[in-house]
Amino acid sequence: LARLMGDLVVFQEKGIYRLSVPSADPTTWSLSESEPNLGCVSPNSIAESENGVFFAGRDHIYHLNSNFQAIPVTRTIRDTYQAISNLENTRLHVDPKKERLLCRFGDTVATTYVLDLKSLGTQEVWSKMDNSLSKNAHLFLTDENFKTHTVEAGATSYLCELEPSSQSEAPTFK
Repeated sequence: LARLMGDLVVFQEKGIYRLSVPSADPTTWSLSESEPNLGCVSPNSIAESENGVFFAGRDHIYHLNSNFQAIPVTRTIRDTYQAISNLENTRLHVDPKKERLLCRFGDTVATTYVLDLKSLGTQEVWSKMDNSLSKNAHLFLTDENFKTHTVEAGATSYLCELEPSSQSEAPTFK
C-alpha cells in the first residue's frame, strides 16, 4: 500500500489499483487500475516521494506519477536490472535530503544503485555506490535530521551513515 495525491494505491503482482474516497461523500468512492499486466514484485520496494511512488516490477523499476501513469526509470540500466535474480528482495529508499532513490536490487548488498530524482523529469541519471569496503546495505533508513543510514543485518547488526562528510561524522553503531 502507498499514498498518492491523497488516494490509496494498492499493489499486487499483476495489478496496481487506485482507491479514491472523497471526504465530502465517502459513498462515492471509485477504484481504477493503472495497467492490468503491470505489478509490484517486492513489497519492500514501495517508496513514496513527494512526486509519486516508486516500485519494483518484473522488467523495470517504475515511478507512479500523480496522473497514475507507471513510467519505467531503469531504461538506461535495463540489462543490469533484468539480469538480477530474486527481484522479490529488491529494496528502494528515497533519500529526501539529497533527492535521490537508493536501490538494492535482489540479494545484492555490496552495491547500491542511485537514481538522481532532480533530473528525473528530463533524463535518467544513475550512479553506483560500492558498499563492499564498509558495511553492506541490507536496509536504508532516514533519521529525524534527514541523514540516511545503512543497516547491515546479520548475527550482529550495524548502523552507519551513508556518505558522511568526514570520518569523524561516520559513527558505526553495533
